[in-house]
Amino acid sequence: MGGYFAFHLGTHYKTNLLLLNPALPNRTFDPPILPDGNEKSKIWALVGENDDVVDPLANEEILKRAGAKVQIGNHEHRTPKEVFEEYFKEVIPTL
Repeated sequence: MGGYFAFHLGTHYKTNLLLLNPALPNRTFDPPILPDGNEKSKIWALVGENDDVVDPLANEEILKRAGAKVQIGNHEHRTPKEVFEEYFKEVIPTL
């Protein structure tokens, strides 16, 4: 749930976030966290279209409402190293 926590921390600190399949919608466990803040972080997110753990369409909708640049990959919940490396190389120069 690292992407979940990073997403919410990004509302307290203006920063850059690179999220991979963050578990934003439909969790079976909602940990007690602080309410979201008012800061607006820049968010880049890679969502696996074949994710069977986190609903990719619901995830994409939440991320886009937050102003994230979302890219859909042809992978499952776990992002393969090769997919992550290519996405990382694409995003890092834009920071």
